[in-house]
Amino acid sequence: MPSLRSHVLFRQAPRDLLYVGLSAPIGLAWLIALVVMIAVGVSLSIVIVGIPLLVLSFEVIRLGARTERARAALVLGAPIARPPQARVAGGFIRRE
Repeated sequence: MPSLRSHVLFRQAPRDLLYVGLSAPIGLAWLIALVVMIAVGVSLSIVIVGIPLLVLSFEVIRLGARTERARAALVLGAPIARPPQARVAGGFIRRE
């Protein structure tokens, strides 16, 4: 007689396998893209063109974190809270 626990495992197993199976290719793609973007951004920062590229690469990193948080939430079945953002009064450059 199958137990309730085995029924839950059979329902969760495809999601777990999909998550684990896609983690390596997605991780490799993120690694290659980010290493290239940061390396090119640092190299071109001498000519000032690289600074916007570095800003863009950090935004891509944030996008990747949101994507991975959403993927993990699908497997876990519960949303994962975003980390709190520190906000300085007065904006990026503090005015006094």
